Amino acid sequence: MTKKNRTHKENGQGVIEYALIAAGVAVVTILILSMMGVSVQSVYCQAITGLGGSGCGCSSTFDDPGELDTWTGGNKDGNLTIEDGQICNAGSKKTYMNACTSDFGTSDFTADLNGISIEKTGSGNTGYDFMFRSPDEKNGYQFTYNSKTNIFRFWKRVNGRWILLETTNVPSEWGSQPLDVQLKVEGDTFSAYKDGELIIQASDDTFTEGQYGIRNKPGSKTCFDEIDVQQNP
Repeated sequence: MTKKNRTHKENGQGVIEYALIAAGVAVVTILILSMMGVSVQSVYCQAITGLGGSGCGCSSTFDDPGELDTWTGGNKDGNLTIEDGQICNAGSKKTYMNACTSDFGTSDFTADLNGISIEKTGSGNTGYDFMFRSPDEKNGYQFTYNSKTNIFRFWKRVNGRWILLETTNVPSEWGSQPLDVQLKVEGDTFSAYKDGELIIQASDDTFTEGQYGIRNKPGSKTCFDEIDVQQNP
């Protein structure tokens, strides 16, 4: 074998060895992160968003009934449905959490709740609650729109106990038209916007992460065209 051929062979072996070492380090790192309870996807998403990337989140346009598979809790049969490209919640105070956020977390995020329509079905309150940073159904934060009393609110729930953070009145006609709401959660500050205008803002630092979900008010059926939750850059 010539010196040139030996050099090429040794270089090839060196590349393979480096690749094996890198793979081994990656496996060990993943195992360590898993043992520490850290989501690998979360770390990846944080790195991507830190570099200006996007796409780490949960986006649903509800064209396929299979999209209900990621939603858990309550009694989905007959209460949580997909109708005409919308997700509809008709359960009386039923709570559904979206399991896809268990990996990427909802520490700092922007949620677009688009095409919200509320149909009155009973004599109780009408509207919905959007839960976030919720470790379970009885803890976390909730953004509430009550279309019967025309109120936006931010709540905190601790072991099922409701604690009001902020409240504001909104126009009554919002309840009879498709509504787009954007929520921004950044650190200990929570903001709700309509058409780019800040409507209500609250602050609290009790809960730092958790899933998001939807909760229906007993006197209505609430439908969404889209629920899009993305980590903030």
